[in-house]
Amino acid sequence: MSAADQMVVLADDREARSHVVAALQQQAGVQVILQRLDVGDYEVHGRLLVERKTLPDFALSSLDGRLFHQARRLANAPLPAVIVLEGTAADLAESHMRREALQGALISLSLIFGLPILRSLSPEESARLMLYAARQIRGAAGGALPRHGYRPKGKRKRQLQILKGLPGVGAWGPPARHGGWNGSAAWNPCCAPTPCSFGTCRASGDIPPQRFAGRSVKLLELTTFRWA
Repeated sequence: MSAADQMVVLADDREARSHVVAALQQQAGVQVILQRLDVGDYEVHGRLLVERKTLPDFALSSLDGRLFHQARRLANAPLPAVIVLEGTAADLAESHMRREALQGALISLSLIFGLPILRSLSPEESARLMLYAARQIRGAAGGALPRHGYRPKGKRKRQLQILKGLPGVGAWGPPARHGGWNGSAAWNPCCAPTPCSFGTCRASGDIPPQRFAGRSVKLLELTTFRWA
């Protein structure tokens, strides 16, 4: 495992007996350090603060006001913060918390304090969630924003997919403007805002053999792409 994949998690020493700490320690490349934290239950790799609440504790802390005191401190912390609600519907039922009170607490946390809320069914899932969230934040900070939707397989298909998104290369404008797409949404390589410079319009889904495209593919061959 590379150094970039290593994660250091500071866990509040009051969480020492929780199954989350044990689950974190079992994750490859994760170092867990127990110490007293001023804010939150976990600080993940200097990227994210996590306040973990089991559903019974969430119910109790919302009643005694402790939840909102913690939320205020998380909202004012220098790092991004998230609340992980852990447990099942059965756990919540045992707390006897009214649905309206639960909704009110969730509204306050998310809309008033601006804290994201993640749901987890178990300590093991809580551990995975916080690690995954921190890695997402780290990737976004490095410019590796996730790209959703279709992910082509194979080097050439990935190169073509990237080229399709470039201005003046990917499809734009109505199909009629370029002589039609043969009734499909296939990529049209003839898509400059000026009159067609290729003489014809194709919807083959491949790059035409013009010099600019060939050079673009060659450029992509020299670049390593990492899908976040």
